[in-house]
Amino acid sequence: MSSIYEELLETTGLEEDLEDGAQNFLKALVAAVEDLPDEKWDKISEKSQLWFNDAVDASNSGSTVEIPVGMEPLEEPEEKETKSTRKRKTSQKNEEKASEGKTIAIDSLEEGQTIKILDKHDSSEEGVVTRLTGSFITLENETGAVRIGKKRVSEIYLLSDQEPAEPVEEEPVEEEPEEKPTRKNTKAKQEVIEEETTEEPEEVVCDDGYIDGDDVIMLVELMETTLAAAKVLLAKMR
Repeated sequence: MSSIYEELLETTGLEEDLEDGAQNFLKALVAAVEDLPDEKWDKISEKSQLWFNDAVDASNSGSTVEIPVGMEPLEEPEEKETKSTRKRKTSQKNEEKASEGKTIAIDSLEEGQTIKILDKHDSSEEGVVTRLTGSFITLENETGAVRIGKKRVSEIYLLSDQEPAEPVEEEPVEEEPEEKPTRKNTKAKQEVIEEETTEEPEEVVCDDGYIDGDDVIMLVELMETTLAAAKVLLAKMR
């Protein structure tokens, strides 16, 4: 699977040119992605689309464009563990042991308890006590029944006095399909779009052309003549 950087170079057909610096080339890459037709935009991965939208925000605000995956330098080799690191691990191990639960004597075990047993070889078993004999402890866990000799036991931690309840199965929740990110526009592109989409106000026209001052005067005179005729007709009717 190609990285974000490789995918965008392949989709735009842009060739890497870092002679003027990485930031200048990344701005050129953003401009090339911005000019892609919608069909190609829909085909690139969501990670690449999100990187592009973040790069547009950075470019519009004058910030540094984040280097995409695939253009990053190699990671530094990990340092070898030192003695101080090993001491921290030992301390961490002791803290984990202390958080297991309270210790319990082997003679105090009862069936139904959930316990964790550490043997003398630092291995452990966890489960519910199902049977106790003079020489063995039988636990039940996900792998089945496990029988442990009491002579092997180093420590026992009590996790629960009762057998754990069976987990309740949750009904699966239907996830709504995720919508792909909408492509953003740089300031320069937005200005061009606004100029193209700005509509001139519509003018009211007559059948024979636009209404001018003479047309308005003629309409007013026609209305006055019609009103006078109506008054004469009304007088005759009376």
